[in-house]
Amino acid sequence: MDNLFLSALDDNQLKTIENIKANKAFALRIIKDLDVVFNTNFSIENQQNSVVIYMKVSASHNLYNCARFVATTNGVKFCSKNLGYYKGLKFKDLGWLYEKYKGNGTTADDNFLFNQEDGYARAFGNVEFELPIKENDVNLKETLKDIVYIMEQKRFIKRF
Repeated sequence: MDNLFLSALDDNQLKTIENIKANKAFALRIIKDLDVVFNTNFSIENQQNSVVIYMKVSASHNLYNCARFVATTNGVKFCSKNLGYYKGLKFKDLGWLYEKYKGNGTTADDNFLFNQEDGYARAFGNVEFELPIKENDVNLKETLKDIVYIMEQKRFIKRF
């Protein structure tokens, strides 16, 4: 028997729902695989036009500035706000990753970008990463490695 409510929706609404469901399934696969590597303390929240999977460093942390996967009708993206240096230090050196993803919606504080041309500059600030993830992307493995780097920078605990 068909769902009466789904049959009452127009085709565009049904297509949107199906796209979000497919992207949610992909995001769930990613988070379950990631949870094998890191203790993610993840929780899933259905919102009006998306599904957000929040990840916390520990179960006692709140959701403020936590890393997350967002599944929408357009795809899945990984979002994380990280505090770090543009360059100059091995740990929390985020400039190279910022440069890689700044065309995809990744943004940074002015402090983070201050004096970045100076080879010895150690600009310090926040970066809001947005990494698009596509299931059939040839660069998927590289994107997942970048996510692991970000998770390490946020001090997520690895599972051994």
